[in-house]
Amino acid sequence: MELLEPDWNQPRPELSEVLIMCRRIELRHIGFQSDVVTQVLQRLRESHCNGGTMFATVSLGADRVFDWYASRNRSLEWEILPRILRREETKAILKELNIGALSNSSEGGEACSTPSTDGFRMDNAFLFDGQLAACLHAGGAYTHRSGDGRAAKQLALNFCDALFEHR
Repeated sequence: MELLEPDWNQPRPELSEVLIMCRRIELRHIGFQSDVVTQVLQRLRESHCNGGTMFATVSLGADRVFDWYASRNRSLEWEILPRILRREETKAILKELNIGALSNSSEGGEACSTPSTDGFRMDNAFLFDGQLAACLHAGGAYTHRSGDGRAAKQLALNFCDALFEHR
């Protein structure tokens, strides 16, 4: 798997191009099986009994408009990620999630280019394994932690390795 390199000669796509891309880009469900993913999901389901945990992987088709934003870590601008994840394909994959319509923008030109306030955020990728380990170790409101957290940290590291090879 290669990361996208920005094409610095490509001009920034306009909102109208983004809206079209969000409707046309291929979105395909990928069955991803891994023992470590199963272990993480099981631990989260046990410790967060009133919440629930779901996991799905999707593949996006090639698209120059999407690549412009993704290669620059700007997939929240114009609410690109929420728009794509609210498509019918995603709703069909994660039926239990009851994914609704995009709540704070329209399909017209009124969407802002600031990061989404719809539950998505950009974060430091170097912190993900630690945040997951903390969640696995601390548990939920009705669980008690045990041990020193090493097992949770190792499980989180294994999870990151299985999903995106620590990138």
